[in-house]
Amino acid sequence: MKGSIAAKGRKTPTGRYFIEAVGKAIEVLWAFQGRSEGLTIDEAAAHTHIAKSSVYRLLCTLVDTGILSFEPESGRYFLGAQYFQLAASAEPEIKRVAEPFMRRLWMQVQETINLGVLNAGEVLFLSRIVSPHPFRLEMSTGGRSPLYCTALGKAMAAHLPWEQVERILQEKKMQRLTSKTITNPRKFSDEIAKIRSNGYAVDDEEVVEGGRCVASAIFNAEGRAAGALSISGPATRISIARIPELAAAIKDTCSGISDRLGFRP
Repeated sequence: MKGSIAAKGRKTPTGRYFIEAVGKAIEVLWAFQGRSEGLTIDEAAAHTHIAKSSVYRLLCTLVDTGILSFEPESGRYFLGAQYFQLAASAEPEIKRVAEPFMRRLWMQVQETINLGVLNAGEVLFLSRIVSPHPFRLEMSTGGRSPLYCTALGKAMAAHLPWEQVERILQEKKMQRLTSKTITNPRKFSDEIAKIRSNGYAVDDEEVVEGGRCVASAIFNAEGRAAGALSISGPATRISIARIPELAAAIKDTCSGISDRLGFRP
C-alpha cells in the first residue's frame, strides 16, 4: 500500500479526528493483499513500516476478533473467517449481476446453485440458492472450499496460468477427502486441460461421497475468470447421464453473466 494512512492528527472528510490505532490496523490488513501464504510478525512490520511491538498487538487484536487467524506451527498470520464473511456480504459486482441468472437456472434445474470466486488460493462462496429437495448439498455464503477438488475451483483453475495453480497446490496441499479426490498435480493438470476443452468442470464425489457438481467459469471484461457458477446435488439426481444437460445449462448461464460483465470472446 503506498503511503501511510496512519497520519497522526489527520481529519477525516466528516471533520472527526483520525483514529491512529484504527488506521494502523487497516494498514496491517492491507499488507495481506495478494499474500495467500500469510505473514509473520517481521514481514507485517516490514510491509507496514510500523514498529514490531505495535504490529504484534494489532495482529493479536485482529486474531481475537476473527479478522485474522494464527498458525502456531509456522508462526504465520492469515486472513480469517470473519474477514471473508464480511467480504462475501459486500455484494461485489459479480454477485449483483449473477443472481438473476442464478434464479433462472434454479427454476430450470431445481438443484442448489452456487457462485464462487478465487480468494487466497481457495474458493470463496459469494451466493447460493438452495435446492427445494430435502436431500441436497449446500455450502453457506462466506464458506470456503479447496481449489483442486471442487467443480467451482477446477473451472476457475482451468483459466489460470499453470504456475499460479501449481503454487496454490503446493501451499494448500492436495489432501484426499474421498476415494475419488485427485491428489496428484500431474493428474490435476490433465484434468484442467480437459475442462478447458469441454468448457465445464465436474466434481464427481471428490469432496463428499455421494455428491456431484457441475461448474463453468465466468469471465470479466479483461478476459479473466472472475468467478464460477455450479449446480450441486446428490449423485442420485445428478447422474452421469444428466451431466451433458446440466453442463449445457451452466455454460449458457455463465456466458450470459460474462456478457453482462463486459466479456467479449
